[in-house]
Amino acid sequence: MEHDECIRILQEYVTTQPFQKVDTVIWLQGDQYDRGKKVLELYQEQFVQTVLLVGNDILVGTGTRIGETNISLQEMNDWLVESGVKEQDVITLDSAMHTRDQAMHTLTLVKDKGWKRVAVSGSTHHQLRPFLTFLQAATELNWNGIIFNLTDDILPTDIPSGRNKTSKEVFQDEVEKISLYKEHVMSPCKALTLIQMYPYDYYIPSG
Repeated sequence: MEHDECIRILQEYVTTQPFQKVDTVIWLQGDQYDRGKKVLELYQEQFVQTVLLVGNDILVGTGTRIGETNISLQEMNDWLVESGVKEQDVITLDSAMHTRDQAMHTLTLVKDKGWKRVAVSGSTHHQLRPFLTFLQAATELNWNGIIFNLTDDILPTDIPSGRNKTSKEVFQDEVEKISLYKEHVMSPCKALTLIQMYPYDYYIPSG
């Protein structure tokens, strides 16, 4: 199967998964509060009891990332607590400078805690690359578990919070990054082959 077709199928996959019971939901920093809405919904409907906030407080604010203005991890935490999430149910990992770091730091903690089911909360235009990055990290860390995807409901023509491009335009940038950072991601076609073996989830077999 061609690379572009694998991308197309995977993008539909990561943006249409239903809610699942998980050990933790991972809110990836970016797009301000857009990604937090589904995190909160998952928590309120009791599909999860622990929320992981992952990112850093260095590349936030105006001018630190081209085309983006992000909020701090503390602001994310405060928003969750003000929305009804218990303070003790939130864990923050604050030294992840990019998506690769987010995946490695998160899954190291997940593995240490013995968790087997996680949901990664990103944006519709962004989700595919983190998913592929988490798959690669899981393989390298020999973590045996299931990764679900949780995305916002933004439309292709909408401009995500803190961005200066439409969701469709950002997605095209993300597709380019999948090739640019290919050493950090599982190849789309390899990922698709594995996913087709395990509908609606992804399981990394031992060995």
